[in-house]
Amino acid sequence: MNKTLLISGLITVSLIVMGIIYFSTLSSDEPQIDEPLTNQQMLTLAAEDIKFNESYSEDIVLPRTGLYETNIFWTMDSDLIPNNTIERPSFEEGDRTVTITATITLNGETIREEYTINLIAYEE
Repeated sequence: MNKTLLISGLITVSLIVMGIIYFSTLSSDEPQIDEPLTNQQMLTLAAEDIKFNESYSEDIVLPRTGLYETNIFWTMDSDLIPNNTIERPSFEEGDRTVTITATITLNGETIREEYTINLIAYEE
């Protein structure tokens, strides 16, 4: 039995073969396979994948791993964040804005990205 697949427009898919990530762009004309992603490209995509809300009224548990099996280490004011958790400030401390830094590593290469987060204090 023959099956026909009609693709309209462009579709981008990723494929992992023996640890190498490939992107394919499919169009209605013909499939095209691009070069494998470099470590730096994967690190950049992993950093872009990390998203935060504008503000938080609860403790935040930060991820230890990211896209493409990257490792993520978090610091705030140059100190490691204990248990990868940022705790809300107390009522007495009041709301605060913090900047955290993700150090993302893959195969010996590193990228750093800063994120600013608003923390809402506990209510009295």
